[in-house]
Amino acid sequence: MKKIAIYGKGGSGKSTISAALSITFAKAGLKVLHVGCDPKSDSTLTLTDGNRPVTLLELLSQGRNDPAEEEFIFKGRYGIDCVEAGGPEPGAGCGGRGIARMFEFFEEINLLERRQPDVVMFDVLGDVVCGGFAAPLRHGFADRAFIVLSEEPLSVYAANNILRALVTYSANGVHFGGLIHNVSDDLSARRRIERFAKAVDGKIAGMMPRDSAIQEVELDYLTAADLPPDSPTVDAVNKLAKAVLASFDETPPLPQPLDVDDLFELVSSRKRKGKRSQSPIQRAKGRQTRLVPGKLADQMDDSAPAVRTLPPDVPVIAGPQGRTLAARALGLDASKAAQMQLQVSEFLHDRDSLQIKIQSPVTPDLGVQLKLATPEEKSYAAVGDIAVSYFTSLSKKSQQVLDYVVRSLKSSGPSYAQLQQVLIEDPESEVLASLEEARDEVKRSAGPSTRHWSIWGKKGTLGKFFYVQERARQVFGEVRILDGSVNIHHGTDACQTSEQPTTPYSIHFVRNPWIVRDMEHEERDESLWLFTNINDYELIAGSNEALQTALEMAGKAGEGRPVCVDVSCIPVIAGEDWEGVVRKFADSYPGEVTASAVSATNVSAQIVEAGNIVAGGIDASAFQPPARSVHLVGFPPTKVTLELVELLQELDITVAQRQLPGVSLRGLARYPEARVQLLWPQSEYEPLYADLFRKLPVEAVECIPPFGVDATVGFLKQVCQALEIPEQEVEEKLGVYISDARDKMAPFLSRVQGRRLGVALLTSQADLLSNPANLCGIPLSSLVEKLGYTLEVLNDSENEGRLAWWLKSGLAAVYSDLSRDQRLLNLGIGHFSLADFEPGFAGALRTARRLASISDAPFFRKLAHWTGKGS
Repeated sequence: MKKIAIYGKGGSGKSTISAALSITFAKAGLKVLHVGCDPKSDSTLTLTDGNRPVTLLELLSQGRNDPAEEEFIFKGRYGIDCVEAGGPEPGAGCGGRGIARMFEFFEEINLLERRQPDVVMFDVLGDVVCGGFAAPLRHGFADRAFIVLSEEPLSVYAANNILRALVTYSANGVHFGGLIHNVSDDLSARRRIERFAKAVDGKIAGMMPRDSAIQEVELDYLTAADLPPDSPTVDAVNKLAKAVLASFDETPPLPQPLDVDDLFELVSSRKRKGKRSQSPIQRAKGRQTRLVPGKLADQMDDSAPAVRTLPPDVPVIAGPQGRTLAARALGLDASKAAQMQLQVSEFLHDRDSLQIKIQSPVTPDLGVQLKLATPEEKSYAAVGDIAVSYFTSLSKKSQQVLDYVVRSLKSSGPSYAQLQQVLIEDPESEVLASLEEARDEVKRSAGPSTRHWSIWGKKGTLGKFFYVQERARQVFGEVRILDGSVNIHHGTDACQTSEQPTTPYSIHFVRNPWIVRDMEHEERDESLWLFTNINDYELIAGSNEALQTALEMAGKAGEGRPVCVDVSCIPVIAGEDWEGVVRKFADSYPGEVTASAVSATNVSAQIVEAGNIVAGGIDASAFQPPARSVHLVGFPPTKVTLELVELLQELDITVAQRQLPGVSLRGLARYPEARVQLLWPQSEYEPLYADLFRKLPVEAVECIPPFGVDATVGFLKQVCQALEIPEQEVEEKLGVYISDARDKMAPFLSRVQGRRLGVALLTSQADLLSNPANLCGIPLSSLVEKLGYTLEVLNDSENEGRLAWWLKSGLAAVYSDLSRDQRLLNLGIGHFSLADFEPGFAGALRTARRLASISDAPFFRKLAHWTGKGS
């Protein structure tokens, strides 16, 4: 596989040359992947007959974290696979970060390894202005980099800067293939480029002549390689293609970029010319984005509770993503529809129908109305449970389009509920005051809104009470390597203090279930912490030097101990090569070095890597574990786990180790010293369980969540069963504890009898309560009912009217992850969360006492009355 990156100053002809080379390679029978790394998304236009493909960042920005390859890889001429990175609108966002994200995604799915193209061509935007555009070099995706330039001073200056980046990233395996001299027939100009090539210890790989025919064929979405075979330009392209492939036969030396003074001395001897004419590829005007192939029915869940979840009395209008999914459902992603250039210009729900407008050059907006079919429904056509009609007069062309849509609906087969679900799940859909406002919204020229129709007062999230992602960050914020590791936080102090709380005294807007009273760790952490605290200048100029200094300090103080590097979002977003700095340090450091950046999955991956290295040296036969010995994995790092340990000790069961959230590599080295490991049910830990702990030579048992008296008894019996201990020992040795706990619980059970506790779920959270692992191991539904309450679940909390009525229906308390939920405080309602539930016998009693106090709620009612906001 030959991976090639084409760089150069903007307007130098990179896209022209890159596309011509891809065509030439493909004509020679090579399998080519062409990747456009420019937010303009114009690199592949001449390879796809002017059809702009859906960009990868368009899919990722829609929340599609794992789009299928066929959704962003499009077949071009001669079988070339075409990918466009895409990017933000001009003047918004960070294009460099977008390019970096594309390459991260390629790594996540092992794209190149799985597809195995013969040639990969990266057409990279302009100069290397930031780490994002250096991503092909920084991530080691490119093996050879070529620079397109002319004899103009600024073009040579840009080439020199790119060479400096090549030197920086040479450790990643990228080499300088040579210079490509473009659009000049001046012999003296060629000599100036030759002098520059010699000065930087490089070579000229090829030269493209000035040819007006190139601009002419590009207007028809063709390349220089498509000119007549006897054209001098085609000959130049063929020679360049051979030189590019031949560059892989040797390992060229590192280039020697010039400093600024030497560079301008080199180019100052020539008379400066005026601005040269450019021939940028013309963008296809009037053409619509080609829709991604697929059927909506394949992507939607028939069981999704869509009906009655949209506001019944106001219209909801879809954003671009919703219109795209609606187009798929109507079959407008098929080749015939693409030829007619059909697109959905409007998609909305109004009262009891879905209204869709289809636009094309051959017909005005065709208004299609879809309703839930009934026996009395009179409509143009019936498709499944959908009644199809139209609300505008039809021309002959419109009638043909409508017939096509009906046939497509019959073949793709979405239900009415699935079409509603498109609007529900569209992050850019909006609720509007009237149908007239909906029509006006379609005509607005402003960019897509980030507001969702489930927003309360347009200021905060209306129906969201479970903050799953924020809680997951808290859980992973505690995961780390112990053994007195050296920890480096690379970022600003502001980033550090704004992270999730990691002590009993810190406060965050989301309550963490395990950062509660009397936090006590059985194993003391004697780690060393270093902070780079990068400043404003380093945010702009780059902070790798600060990270390198911290690593040097860690190397001196670490003495072989594990070094863990935590990189905050700023260096990542800036596209800095922090990975290269860490890798270089790890190559010479005698101990384990792990690093993670922002993403929690990176933390797991690094611990799994270090743990598997340790596990590889374990000799299980050298251990004879006691018959009654267990490891606790993932148990809460609080006093309540110590209480569970005491119960196990009453059964003569020894707890050998406690792993997670802190992971001891020394402990893993002697892991066979226990017979069984008990895994706490927690979904955030599952990658660590699957990739590390379940692979260790100790039987793994996912334990019953020990919440409540009966469940705690069940947990203890499960442990006995795993250790082949008679289960009756639980009642024999712990009978006093069990009866005492039940006696103390009885007053609370009678006290709260008849009280209603509320749990509000978004429709997208329908499965949240079904598995305790989703809620830090807490079986919320069954536990609340066993504590004597009636649990009421609202399954469509984004419905503003229903939520407002439900909150005022006399609930004793409502679940909320928010530390101070003003929505409930204003109504005088107490609120509870996972932080109020504790395992074990003593924990069950504390939980019952706490919930009873919350559901009494005299303080909340008085507060609401005092503020004047209560009902």
